[in-house]
Amino acid sequence: MRKSLFTLTIAATRKLPLLAVLLTASSANAETAMEMKSHCTSVAVSQLAPDGQVRIESSFPAGVCWGAFGALQNISRFQDGDHRVLYFCPPEESTRLQFIRVFVKYVDEHPERSHEEWTTIGLNALQAAFPCN
Repeated sequence: MRKSLFTLTIAATRKLPLLAVLLTASSANAETAMEMKSHCTSVAVSQLAPDGQVRIESSFPAGVCWGAFGALQNISRFQDGDHRVLYFCPPEESTRLQFIRVFVKYVDEHPERSHEEWTTIGLNALQAAFPCN
């Protein structure tokens, strides 16, 4: 019984990244890259405290940004065989703050795409910054 439950859990876990991306990209809840950038701007300029922690503004928009990129950071480690499911390969020591800064910079450099869904632009930005070899 345990073995089949374990197998089911692994099979279901493999589908979680795709499900998470599809849920965040649903048009009913879609935010544009510009909207997400507005949530992330204050976070992107945050500095590390002496204890190594990032101190972000205590606001709903900053929390949306921090949480969204936390999900991407966690999912970025998932693999399907030899391939990363999100098609970018950040170094192990990469941080959520780096992901956010990469996204904000990408939106600034590609204003013509700022009306597109943030998930698409966020993945494009991270894929460009952290390509898989």
